[in-house]
Amino acid sequence: MQPIDLWPFFLNEVTLYLAFFAGQCLFILKRMSYAIRSTEDPASTRRDYLQRNWDVLLIRAALDWAVFIVWQHGDLSGFLAAHLNFYVPPLISSSPATAAALGYCSDSGMDWFLTMKLMPDWLKRVIPMVPANGGNDRSGRRRNDDSAKT
Repeated sequence: MQPIDLWPFFLNEVTLYLAFFAGQCLFILKRMSYAIRSTEDPASTRRDYLQRNWDVLLIRAALDWAVFIVWQHGDLSGFLAAHLNFYVPPLISSSPATAAALGYCSDSGMDWFLTMKLMPDWLKRVIPMVPANGGNDRSGRRRNDDSAKT
């Protein structure tokens, strides 16, 4: 029996994850630019923003990693067909460009879901928002003028 060479599969997986992570970093770069240009408590530099918010960014990257794993290794169409009697053709290909777009959209989508009024409060407390301002407000939500004065 001839051994299976797993190196090409591993290299493909690493390449796709690096592209996914690049998409996440692109969204973080967008947030950094908002923080620098913010009128309320702006970050002085992008490095300052990273130093203030590294923990929030790391938690969100780990949660977005689950999206990558399901996309790459999960069988979403099979799950939907088995449980909901609904067939979805596999439309998303596995390429670095698709992985980068999915990385950007997963982080952006997480922000969008957390701002929805239908989201339970316990989930909003568990998943941190990325601060749009300089990052001194650790919750990531905008402070009203009364709480900023105290």
